[in-house]
Amino acid sequence: MSCRELDNLLSEDRPLTPEARNHVAECARCRDIMTVLAELETRGTADNLSANAIGPPADLKRVRTLPSDFKLILLTTVVFCLFSVFVGVFIGMNGYKRLEPAERIVYYSGIGVSGLLLSMAFVQSAIPGSKVRVRPGVAVASSIFLTAVPVCAMFRSFGLQHFVSQGVPCLRIGCICAAVFGTLAAALVRYGYVTDRARTSVLIGCFAGFSGVAVLSLHCGLLNAAHIVAWHLGTITLGALAGFAIGALILARR
Repeated sequence: MSCRELDNLLSEDRPLTPEARNHVAECARCRDIMTVLAELETRGTADNLSANAIGPPADLKRVRTLPSDFKLILLTTVVFCLFSVFVGVFIGMNGYKRLEPAERIVYYSGIGVSGLLLSMAFVQSAIPGSKVRVRPGVAVASSIFLTAVPVCAMFRSFGLQHFVSQGVPCLRIGCICAAVFGTLAAALVRYGYVTDRARTSVLIGCFAGFSGVAVLSLHCGLLNAAHIVAWHLGTITLGALAGFAIGALILARR
């Protein structure tokens, strides 16, 4: 056997034949190669044994797995609905009382579906690799559409008398609700892992602003389409701007 044949045998990781062993015994070059290989193999085994002897870190803790996307979406939607109803009951349900049964079904169905869409987008942004069921921009646009269209169809009043004086209090209430709900949403999102902080901040701002819309739909007794579209839905715009500012601040600090 030649040195080249022994090299091929070693490169293919095949066991040494009797001819190969005889060649190693006679060839100083090949004998040196076999000695180096034996030392490397012994060193690798010792390193593996020492690594196994060290074991895992003492402070290693079991990580609790996240619930399924469906459960998180359901939880977020329930929190949104309970928050809106609780605040509405606390500050007064004048708007709910003034609506006819059919108007309640149409109005609050649109708000409920919008809350579900925003919950889907919210959960997607908090969990990397989550299935994309709805894009954030589509969820926000749909929430505005599903609120504005039924309002314009049911409440045909577009009068602008006392437009600002009646609108500012509603906008103030909506912003306060948005601030509280946004804080809750920011606390919930910390249990996930946000990869795009800027976009998620804007989405949380829009979601928080829509919580103000939901509360005002229960509280405000002024069934004026212009008032609702401008002042109630205006909380979404202010929430988006606040979320953008917070996201920019986070990126600047990083």
